[in-house]
Amino acid sequence: MKSFFITLSLLFCLSSCIQPSAVPEMTPEEELSQPAPQEAIHPMSIKHLRSQEFSGGDFIIERQLGNGTNYKQYIASYRSEGLKVFGLLTVPLANKPE
Repeated sequence: MKSFFITLSLLFCLSSCIQPSAVPEMTPEEELSQPAPQEAIHPMSIKHLRSQEFSGGDFIIERQLGNGTNYKQYIASYRSEGLKVFGLLTVPLANKPE
């Protein structure tokens, strides 16, 4: 109980000793002349991602799978931002359209 009162007294003393800083008020002209604060852009936002350059890489066929009814299928990979990305690649068996 004694430590509670000591803590409470310390908090009261600190709060009464701390003076709020005086912030001078600006005139409307001064406010307008200030540079606009920079908008924080999240690194995963569309705006940020559109501003980046991403290099393409070649696909590597990792393994051929069994054919589907009208397509061949493969496990393929490529490099993106230092990572190896895997995906299912399907190639139609029909002739290419003109």
